[in-house]
Amino acid sequence: MRLLPFCFTDSSGALHGCDAVLAEKVCQTLGLEGFSAVEAEFAELLPGLAGDRWDMTTGLFIS
Repeated sequence: MRLLPFCFTDSSGALHGCDAVLAEKVCQTLGLEGFSAVEAEFAELLPGLAGDRWDMTTGLFIS
């Protein structure tokens, strides 16, 4: 996963970037015990959310 500066993994596989920080903060605010990331193509984001494959998504912008 390499979408600098939004979301990327380092050599150890740890997730970094502003989207990762946002997801972590949302989970903390909701009192959740962290999150697991799912790598998906842009076209999969809304269908995956609607199909309950994941509970939240980032990276949707109007440009």
